[in-house]
Amino acid sequence: MSDEEVEAFLAAHEDEPEQDAHGGEYGVALACSGALGGFASAQLLLAELHLARHPDEALTCDVTATFGCSTFLNAWQGHLLGVPNALLGLAFFSGLLALGLVYILGSRPRIEPLLGVGAACGTVALIWFAYQSVNAGVLCPWCLAAWIATVPYIGLTAARLAPPLRAKRWWLVAGGYLLTAIIAALIILG
Repeated sequence: MSDEEVEAFLAAHEDEPEQDAHGGEYGVALACSGALGGFASAQLLLAELHLARHPDEALTCDVTATFGCSTFLNAWQGHLLGVPNALLGLAFFSGLLALGLVYILGSRPRIEPLLGVGAACGTVALIWFAYQSVNAGVLCPWCLAAWIATVPYIGLTAARLAPPLRAKRWWLVAGGYLLTAIIAALIILG
């Protein structure tokens, strides 16, 4: 490579955060989000299977009248595309976990537009589920765990796609968690 080519390459990549050179924080955040969200989705799917087999038994995730999962497992909101939402969540979060591992292992796939679409869809889903929870006055604990897992993916992906937000990426995540906590408190406290 000539000096001009090296300088052009470095100039094109100077906005990229240094910590992403080998996966860094983005890969770790995706992997953690995928693991937590996948676990929550699996637990929700197991609860739904238990409810189908034993409809008269109480579920372990039904903690109180306002903090439980059976309300949504029995409602249309729990099966948006004709399959349990938990199954869709399991697929989504498994993909996040795999993608996080790809970043951690040093690969840098150029799929930013897809990450942006996924984050936008995750944002819409999160808002819709929060709205449904507020209207029903019930918060599903495993759904809350999935929300918590989705927040870093949305915040860090937004910062990754919008360079002016990169320095404030953790503020985006903290703001998402604050909003999630406020919604959860409003539902639980009635």
